Amino acid sequence: MTLRFAGACLTALAIHGGAACASRQGPGAATPAQPPTRPPPAAAAVSPAPPGPPGRPWHGSLSAGLGLASGAQAQRGYQFDAAATRQFSAIGHFTGNVSHEYEKITYPSESLSADRSAASVGADFVTTKHTVLMARSLFLRDQLLEVDARFEQLIGYGGHFFGPKRHYELYLVPGLSVFKQDLTYSDLLGWQAGLGFYERFVVKIAPAWSVDQSLRFRNNVTDADRSIEALARIQLMLTKTLSVQLSHQFNHESIVPDGSPNYLQTLSAGLRFQF
Repeated sequence: MTLRFAGACLTALAIHGGAACASRQGPGAATPAQPPTRPPPAAAAVSPAPPGPPGRPWHGSLSAGLGLASGAQAQRGYQFDAAATRQFSAIGHFTGNVSHEYEKITYPSESLSADRSAASVGADFVTTKHTVLMARSLFLRDQLLEVDARFEQLIGYGGHFFGPKRHYELYLVPGLSVFKQDLTYSDLLGWQAGLGFYERFVVKIAPAWSVDQSLRFRNNVTDADRSIEALARIQLMLTKTLSVQLSHQFNHESIVPDGSPNYLQTLSAGLRFQF
């Protein structure tokens, strides 16, 4: 009994002491400081993608003209031309051109005075500061000069000269070509070879005025004939992209039969849009 009484007294003292300690701390007693919480690791910054290579824009032109005549002679005609170029490497650029010209006399009697379609596609390579390598695939159809179809592959290497700020440009390029033609008056359909040259001169004579002249000559080395294509154009800029132009074109085919015209020249005016 004595042991039980002593144990009860100790238990009561422990409870009383714990309550007294709690009463001394009070309800506003500070709680033990907690260790600082680490912020979550920030997401790794994503660096922007490096810019791609600068785009190589297309440049070119679209031109069109219309011709009408009435009175003693009635005539109508039209012509259009489209050209495009785009740089594809540090030294090379693509070039393409398509054109069509049509003229017809309708009174007093109908007769065709022009019906010519031409197209070319190829590339120019600037090999040095003043030399250029040209490659072209050409197509021609001229009903008046009796060329039903002509396909030609041309390559040339020559000089390219220009002034300060490209005030003028001059191309002098001799070349070699192979071609296959279907002529109205001939049944020779095999491939032939030719030698010739290409010349072009562009000059800006005033802020709004410019002249563009070109000449292509080919002499057939497998037969006795030659071909000449010449163009001269004067242009007046009305805005930064729109101009009015006057063009003179001369084409010659020496192989036509006797009694048929072996050349054709036309004069036309129209508008030209550049991009």
